[in-house]
Amino acid sequence: MSSNINFYDISIENLEDVRKIQKVTLNNENKKIEYNIETKAERQRNNIEYTHRLIGKPEIKELTAIIIHTGIKRLRNRIENTNIAFSFLEDEFTISELQQIYEIILDKKLVAANFRKKIEPMIKKTDKIVKESAYRPSTRYVFNEDYIEYWV
Repeated sequence: MSSNINFYDISIENLEDVRKIQKVTLNNENKKIEYNIETKAERQRNNIEYTHRLIGKPEIKELTAIIIHTGIKRLRNRIENTNIAFSFLEDEFTISELQQIYEIILDKKLVAANFRKKIEPMIKKTDKIVKESAYRPSTRYVFNEDYIEYWV
């Protein structure tokens, strides 16, 4: 991997409900980039089309900001009804690792019991156990290939 690649933590915060403006912050140990995105929703026939526009003169190109914003929004929408979260994990994982992936993508804390109920049909228990933690040992799971719904 090239050494000139920078990774950023991304956070999105709603600023105004009327105009649908969101403040996006890209942050790493060397740099902090902030910009605002305005989202307009227009109804065209039976569809709603969303248009994103960069506001102000930040130190990021508009196309780059819109690609980042659209990517995050699509990932958040698809995590609820696809198996995309499993692609961020190893083949075997714990439920707490999977929950952390969901919490990072959705940017909110989830209740462990409710998360377990929702995710249970999507995973299969293995015989392997993680003993490295200071707490009770965790069971390892794999994605349940038999759990197929119409993901489109």
